[in-house]
Amino acid sequence: MKFKQILPLIIFIQCTLVMTPVEADKHKKAADLTLLKGHWAGQLQYRDYGSDRDVAIPMEVTINLSPDNQFIISDIAYTDPGYKVYAHVVTRFDHEKEKVHEYYFSKGSMTENSYDIDWMQHSEDKWIIEYSKQGQDGGKKADIKIRKTISADTYVSQQWVQYEAEEAFIRNQTLLEKTQ
Repeated sequence: MKFKQILPLIIFIQCTLVMTPVEADKHKKAADLTLLKGHWAGQLQYRDYGSDRDVAIPMEVTINLSPDNQFIISDIAYTDPGYKVYAHVVTRFDHEKEKVHEYYFSKGSMTENSYDIDWMQHSEDKWIIEYSKQGQDGGKKADIKIRKTISADTYVSQQWVQYEAEEAFIRNQTLLEKTQ
């Protein structure tokens, strides 16, 4: 097995080992993330940087949770025009610091993003969260906001981008239905 293939597992284990039982207890009050667990299929829709046109491509995601429900482990596959893309994403919600940390692995590299949790609402059968950061989009400074709405059978994730003195627009959105 190649190092690139096991790197996400190594990082996941390291992240899990730094959690203390006290931290785990705090997260029991957070949203029940078991709604996410399973296989999802649908579309990734995005605004293409080059043409500024909207594009829709097939997408599949398999989501698992760490034993303490603090990490979301997503295996993603989508067909970009001309080739298949595979990615592995580890997400951690730090409710104490009101942060979301995402680690995105694809093509032998890792990208880390941290966001501020702006708003969250959850019940037994639905979970909505919004988080944001100031960052870059297409090489320009931008405010980036992500909103995820998850129920037992639907998963919608929208990434909004707003450049200075311009209206916000949806850069990409994931529209999925649970298949198992």
